[in-house]
Amino acid sequence: MARKPKNSAEGAKQQAIKSARQAAKDAKYQAKLAREIYKKKIKEMRPYLKKLRGYDLRKAITPGQKGYVNKAWVEYQELTLAPHKIFRTRNKKHMDAARKVANRDSKVKFDVAFIPTVSKDAHISVDNKGGVIVTSKYVTEIEARFDMKALAADPAAEIQRVMNLYPEYSQFVLMAGKFIWNGGIERSRVIDRIVPHLMRYIPGGEGYEKRGPNSLFTNWAIGLRGFQGRNQAAVEDYLSAYHRKKNEMKRDRRKARRAQRAKYGKRL
Repeated sequence: MARKPKNSAEGAKQQAIKSARQAAKDAKYQAKLAREIYKKKIKEMRPYLKKLRGYDLRKAITPGQKGYVNKAWVEYQELTLAPHKIFRTRNKKHMDAARKVANRDSKVKFDVAFIPTVSKDAHISVDNKGGVIVTSKYVTEIEARFDMKALAADPAAEIQRVMNLYPEYSQFVLMAGKFIWNGGIERSRVIDRIVPHLMRYIPGGEGYEKRGPNSLFTNWAIGLRGFQGRNQAAVEDYLSAYHRKKNEMKRDRRKARRAQRAKYGKRL
């Protein structure tokens, strides 16, 4: 039977000691969880980021390393949220072109490009114009970037210029930031369909006035994706499969995050 404290002062002292020991125990446990989280992030990204392969996971992670891992993790999560295939090449020029198209404005220079495609068997190549060509069982597609100054000066002319680079492609979609804005549009109708949409996001336009300067179309209208399909149905089948897979990936990621939070809290 535990001995009762002689007075309230002694009891308070014992309680303070007990609380301090518990706090130290909790801090040690939280530090252990933090190390586990960083190790999980590093191990997942290592195949795609050379810098992380130099981290010794047997040693404590420095504050600088933690900052870099956190920054890389945020971008990695964004780049892998949609259906994609990993593209690697020893050709530096082709790798830079692929990263520019697929990884877009990523601040972290991954060793690979996360090329958007729903087909894991897709063949990926880079042409001499810097366009990334993806050939799958559905379609052959090309993504080409706008010149932002030219787009701001004359949207119709810049859209036409990009289409003229690839006369063999019959349908196009607008690449809007990380998203595909529309379904396949016949090349003869692209300008008439896309330019009025862009005009909503200039000063005075409905979208601009509602959402402010950050919605200016040159902030998110990055280029066109062109499609060659056996027929109209092939392009629509591809886009449907792409969006269906993307929604599945979002559900799976939400489920994984719930499981991780149950174990680690809100850190991961």
